[in-house]
Amino acid sequence: MYELRPFAAVILTVVSLLSYDVTADDKISACIQRSAYDPEQIQLTTAGNGTTSLLTISDLHESTLRNHVFNCVSNVDELTIINNEFSAIDKDVFAKYQHLTSLNMTQNAFNTLLDDGKPVLRTLKQLLRLDLSYNQFRVILPGSFPALTNLTQLMLTNNQIESIQSGALEGLQALEVLDLSRNKINYLQFGVLRHVKGLKFVSFRGNQLVNFNRRVFHGLRQLEELDLSANRIVILQESIFESLINLKVLLLNDNALEILPDRLFNSLEKLEYLSIANNQIKSLPENLFSTLTSVKFINAQSNKVSIVSVELFKYNIKLEEVSLEELSLNCNPVGQLESSTFENLHSLKVLDMTDMDLRVVTKDLFKSQSHLNILRLGSNLLHEIPEDIFSSNVELQYLSLENNKIINLSRKLFKNTSNLSSLYIHDNDLEKLEDGIFDGLDKLTVLALQNNRLFEINDLVFSGVSSLERIGLHSNSIYKMSEKAFRGLLLLKVIHLYDNRIKEISPNQFEDNLLLEEIVLRDNLIDELPQNTFRSLSIKNNRQESRKAENSPESSGAVGRLGTCCGKMVAGWPLRAVKPYQTRQHQQTLEKKKLDLEE
Repeated sequence: MYELRPFAAVILTVVSLLSYDVTADDKISACIQRSAYDPEQIQLTTAGNGTTSLLTISDLHESTLRNHVFNCVSNVDELTIINNEFSAIDKDVFAKYQHLTSLNMTQNAFNTLLDDGKPVLRTLKQLLRLDLSYNQFRVILPGSFPALTNLTQLMLTNNQIESIQSGALEGLQALEVLDLSRNKINYLQFGVLRHVKGLKFVSFRGNQLVNFNRRVFHGLRQLEELDLSANRIVILQESIFESLINLKVLLLNDNALEILPDRLFNSLEKLEYLSIANNQIKSLPENLFSTLTSVKFINAQSNKVSIVSVELFKYNIKLEEVSLEELSLNCNPVGQLESSTFENLHSLKVLDMTDMDLRVVTKDLFKSQSHLNILRLGSNLLHEIPEDIFSSNVELQYLSLENNKIINLSRKLFKNTSNLSSLYIHDNDLEKLEDGIFDGLDKLTVLALQNNRLFEINDLVFSGVSSLERIGLHSNSIYKMSEKAFRGLLLLKVIHLYDNRIKEISPNQFEDNLLLEEIVLRDNLIDELPQNTFRSLSIKNNRQESRKAENSPESSGAVGRLGTCCGKMVAGWPLRAVKPYQTRQHQQTLEKKKLDLEE
C-alpha cells in the first residue's frame, strides 16, 4: 500500500553508491598531489575488494571541464563532478571512461551537453545512471544523449528547463526513470517521449505545465508512476492517459483543475494510488472511478466538491467490490452524505472527512467499514453523533471528532470500539460526560477533552481506560473533581487541567498515578495545595510558574493541537511541554527567598 508523503505519494529511489574506503594506488595519489589541484578537490576511492572505483571532483573554479582534470586517473566505474563552476564540457573529456556506469554532475553550472555541435557524452556506452540536477540547463536539444543505449536513470531536477525539444531523448531506449521535476516547463509537445517507450517512472512535478498534447504519453505502456503535481494544469483531455495501461501511481495534486472528464481514468485498471488533491474541482462524475479496479488510495482533499454521489464508490466495471483502502475527502464543502455513500467500501481502513461542512452523519454511514482503523470527522458542524454509528467499526484505532458543536455523547457510543488508542473530542460544547462512557476502551492511551464546557469530573468517567497515558481537560469550566477521578490510571503520564475553575485538589488526587511526568494546574482558583499531594510522584517537568502568568508560546501546548487543515486545528499531541502550576503561597515563598538572597 502506498503511503502519502508531504505533497507526493512516491519518492524516486536511486540506487545508492557502494561504501568506499580510501585505497587509491600510490602512483595515482602522488600524481594528484603534483597537479595544480588540492588533493581534496580530486579524490579517488575504491571499494574494499578493489573492483569498483569512484572519482570525485569538487570545488573547482573553472568554467569548462577539460581533459587535464583527469590526467592522473585513466579508468573509473563511477564519477562524481559536484559543486564546481563548470558551465561547459570539452567534447572529448570522457573519452577514456568508456566503462563508466554512474555519472553524477549535480550542483554545477552546466547549460549544454554539446561542444561544437558534438555530444560530450557519446563515448559513455556503458552508462546506467546520469544525474544532471541543480545546473543551469534551459533547453534539452536533440542529440544530447547519443549512444547512451544502456542508460536506465536520468535526473534533470532543479534546473531552468523551459523546453524539451522533439528528439532530445533519442537513443535512450533502455531508460526507465526520467525525473524533470522543479523546472520551468510549460508545455509538452507530441513526440517528446516517443523514444523512451520503456519508461517506468516519469516526474514533471513542480513545473509550469498548463496544457500538453493529448498524445504526449502515447505508447508508454510500461509506465508505472507519473507525477504531474504542483503545476498549473487547468484541464485534462479525456484520452490523455489511454496508453498507460500499467500505471500504478498518478499524482495530479496541487494544480488548477476544475473539471475531470467522465472517462479520464478508463484505461487505468492497474492504478493503485491516485491524488487529485488541492485543485479547484467542483464535482466528481458518478463514473469517474468505476474503471479503477485495483485502486487502494484516493486523495481528493482540498477541492470545491459540494456533492458526493452515492454512485461514486459503487461497483467497478467488473462488478466487484471496490478495493479502496484509504480515502481522503477532507476540506470540501460537501454539506451532507447519504447513508449508502460508502456501503461498498468494505476494505476501507482510513477515511478522512475533516472540514466538510457536515451538519449530520447518519447511523449507517460507516456500517460497511468493519476494517476501518482511522476515522477523522473533525472541524465540521456536527451537533450530535448517533449512538450506533461506530457499531461496525470494531478495528477502529484512531477517532477524531474535534472542532464540532457536539453537546452530548451517548454512553453507548464507544461500546464496540475496544481497539481505540487515540480519541480526540476537544473543542466541542460538551457539558457532561456520562458515567462509563469510556468503559471497555482498555487500549486507549490518548484522550483529548479540552476546550469544552465540562464542569464536573466524577468517580466513574475514566474507570474503563486503564491504559490511558495522556489526558487533556484544560480550558473547560471544571469546578468539581472527585478525588477518585484518576483512580486506577496506573500508566498516566500527562494531565492538563489548567484554565478551569478548580478550587481544591485532594491530597489523594494522584495517588494511583505513579508514572506521572507532567501535571498542569495553572489558571485555576486554587489557593493552596495539600502538603502531600505529590508525595508519591516523580515529576520531571517542575519549572515554577505563577498562576497569573501569561500563556507564553512554550506553555501553550494543548492535547490535540498539532497542525492544521484548511486553516483549522486538527487532532494531535503537542510537541512542547507546558509549565506546571505552583500555588500562590509557594510563589510568594520563592519571592521572599529571592529577596532575602538579594539582601
